Amino acid sequence: MIIKILYAQKKNIDALIDLTFNSNQMRDFDVRPSFSPGAKSYHARVTEGRMLDYVVKRLSAIPESKKAVMSFIEWHDYKAILDTPYDDYLPCHTTIQFRLLEVADKYILNIITHFRSIDAYQKSCGDFVVTAMLAEKVKFELNKTLKLPIELGSIMGVITDAHVYKECYIDAEQLINKVTMEGVDL
Repeated sequence: MIIKILYAQKKNIDALIDLTFNSNQMRDFDVRPSFSPGAKSYHARVTEGRMLDYVVKRLSAIPESKKAVMSFIEWHDYKAILDTPYDDYLPCHTTIQFRLLEVADKYILNIITHFRSIDAYQKSCGDFVVTAMLAEKVKFELNKTLKLPIELGSIMGVITDAHVYKECYIDAEQLINKVTMEGVDL
């Protein structure tokens, strides 16, 4: 997988990879922290909910299924928000849907994802990287069970609230000016 990253701090990408594939406990690494450690990480949610297994089994049985969705919000998140409204956690990345389309002699795996909120400057690169990594895992597992080869297609997303924290305005503005003045070769 080749991903060209125009900006991002490696530590933020690494933190999101860790929270998605290794750590069981969420931690807040925003420039403006808003919750205490303790909530389940994405990794714990995917593992305990057997989400990867579910998506692979569903698409193996019914490749055209529209129900191959990972949903990260759980009932206890709502309770925690109501119990401690100023020290709460609700996953920013809410769902990832995996769609297989049969094209000629192969499948194309497309991803549709939703973020209720995204830190556009500090974390969005990491969010997109982990989404692509989850897609790769699904593709790898499906290639073991389906008769046709699978290629990754597009990753499309809906972002309800994209924001840049005030503490990052200068860095974000410098990036925008650099891209505007120099252009970007994607």
